[in-house]
Amino acid sequence: MIFSLIVLFSLIVFLRILYKIVFNLFYRPIAPDMNYSPFVSVIIPVYNEGENIRHTLLSCIHSAYQKREIICVDDGSSDDTVEHIAQVMKEYPGQITFFSFEKNRGKREALAEGIRNSKGEIIVTVDSDSRLEQDALDHIIAPFKHEKIGAVTGHVKVLNKKNNFLTRTAAVNFAMSYEFTRTSCSAIKSVLVCSGAFSAYRRDILLSILDEWLNDTFLGNKVICGDDRSLTNFVLRAGYDTFYQRRAVGYTIVPEKFGKFIRMFVRWNKSYIVESIKLAGFILTPGWKKSYKALTIFNFFFDVISTIAGVLGAGLIFISPFIDPALGLETFILIPMAFAVIIMLYGQLENITDFFYGIAHAYFFTFVLVWTLPYAAFTLSDNRRWLTR
Repeated sequence: MIFSLIVLFSLIVFLRILYKIVFNLFYRPIAPDMNYSPFVSVIIPVYNEGENIRHTLLSCIHSAYQKREIICVDDGSSDDTVEHIAQVMKEYPGQITFFSFEKNRGKREALAEGIRNSKGEIIVTVDSDSRLEQDALDHIIAPFKHEKIGAVTGHVKVLNKKNNFLTRTAAVNFAMSYEFTRTSCSAIKSVLVCSGAFSAYRRDILLSILDEWLNDTFLGNKVICGDDRSLTNFVLRAGYDTFYQRRAVGYTIVPEKFGKFIRMFVRWNKSYIVESIKLAGFILTPGWKKSYKALTIFNFFFDVISTIAGVLGAGLIFISPFIDPALGLETFILIPMAFAVIIMLYGQLENITDFFYGIAHAYFFTFVLVWTLPYAAFTLSDNRRWLTR
């Protein structure tokens, strides 16, 4: 019985991979148009980032796209972050508009402060540990020439991927998340998460939902994590399309220590649960109108079903050697390997390297990271554990 269930759950996950590969065949990035050059506001919320903020600011200042402003909002940092910002402002006068909170209010409040004081038609959000390639802004604004597109997410890579095993596997996770999941969602104009590390939005949409977003609640608690997934939900709810722009490349730093690495996944999964419930609440309403509505609904619910199947399947694979040592051990070894090979072979077609770490990531995800989802679910109502700081 247990092995039949493992086969069933594995089949569900395999079908998810298969249809995403099909969707990916229809994905095309949108090239920049010289006739479309809106004024852009780049907003960088920062908290206790130290010297990292200097590199982030410099990457924005040196962007090839110059029809823009850079707004940096310090969220009550207690380290030397403000000193680094001041030094960059001294070196590049007139390039940065700076706001500072006396006390820590949270990333949403910092973003909101930047949005309220922005002038751009397009808002670009950049995390305080991100770096942008020189042409990244040119590419991320290009899709907005299509009026139906309300948000665009860039291609975020791991800057410190070579530092240790965790960062190597994170790099594989990021690569597949963007070059596999987001490409398939983008083919139907429904990317479900526009990454906080590097994304762009129409300013008029953000202004229309800003107060509601700031005061968003779940289970009686104010939602203080998952700002990017939440913003994406608001854009989708308004009926706009969301898009992934492959050639808009940015880099982010991932945790290098196990505890912080796990907390990152717990935070992501709490946001996934909360925002998936909210998304399900509006995509099934008759009044919701959007491009590729039926495919968006299918993609979302199949994702949820396959995610649950993946957790259950991982649990059964883990205990299978104790039930039938010979068959269980084969299952324990071969099923994660099979999925890793399928994904990484596809990844080679998309120039995703690190094949060995793709295999390692499959086992690490199956037997370690997958359990951050049920943990996130069981601690969802504990607001002290949103792990945003």
